[in-house]
Amino acid sequence: MKYRILFAIMLLVTLMPVTATAQTESSAYAGESFSSVMQEGIRLYNEGKTDASRYQDALNAFLYAHQLEPDQAIVIYNIARTYHRLGNCEKALNHYLLYQSIAIADSDYTDVSEYIAALTKQCGMTGTLVLHCSPSQAEVSFDGERAVLCDGMHTLKAGKHHYSVRAKGYASIEQDINIDINSVATSTVALQHSDSTTFLINRPSLWEDPIFVSGFAAASVGALASITGGILLACGYDKQSIENSTRYDRDDGLITGGAVTLALGGAALGAGIGLLIHYAISTHKTDDERIQQYRNTLSFDPVIHLSSDGASAGIQFIF
Repeated sequence: MKYRILFAIMLLVTLMPVTATAQTESSAYAGESFSSVMQEGIRLYNEGKTDASRYQDALNAFLYAHQLEPDQAIVIYNIARTYHRLGNCEKALNHYLLYQSIAIADSDYTDVSEYIAALTKQCGMTGTLVLHCSPSQAEVSFDGERAVLCDGMHTLKAGKHHYSVRAKGYASIEQDINIDINSVATSTVALQHSDSTTFLINRPSLWEDPIFVSGFAAASVGALASITGGILLACGYDKQSIENSTRYDRDDGLITGGAVTLALGGAALGAGIGLLIHYAISTHKTDDERIQQYRNTLSFDPVIHLSSDGASAGIQFIF
């Protein structure tokens, strides 16, 4: 029993400062009518334009009026405006939103959407947008800012945003979305392959594509090596004399070198032509997909065999 009495005394002591504070704030308007408190609050608010300290007094009046008439939309509006003047971003925004929700259908409704939009950005309040994007390498940019990987979670300031999703070889998509405070929105974006004309316009220059450059270089080197090998083979046989035109001096070194060069040239030429064909028929894929496949699967394996009987050479080409 003693413990219960002690607990009750401690609780009373704890609540006394709070009760006293509440009475101090409202005692100035105790017993006054709703309309008189509202008029006093409006007077103090107008004086705050020249004396900023008056805004706090006006807020106290409006808060007391709100206790008297909790459902009066005009009181909530005045509280929002006063918090706005005092620089209390979150409370001003919350009261504007409350006013909008209960008074938007009234004939005397004051549009507060601009205040809400400005305070939403000012307060730094955010929401989350989760995008599921196809293809996976697609990028998204919000309100013209730097593009980032599309697929995933994006934290944005609350409010309206315009975003654009792009990927090479695909038709881009642009959409508007509204992000609510502390909310999570989900959207799926599936880009469609662009037509052949658009694809050719969006493709990089031929000389920026590693597949085309590799094919062209291999074909050029292969053709040059083939010509050189042919010349070396021709030089490997030399007529001994005009009188005996059926005899030739054979230079085994030139013949071997020419055969090896010709074989390597032919292999490189074939590899280059294969790459160019591969480049030409892969237009249904994006550049990133083709380049990745090129890096993962393309390989050259030169093979050379030398012996006393001759030489052979070749290139194993895989793609």
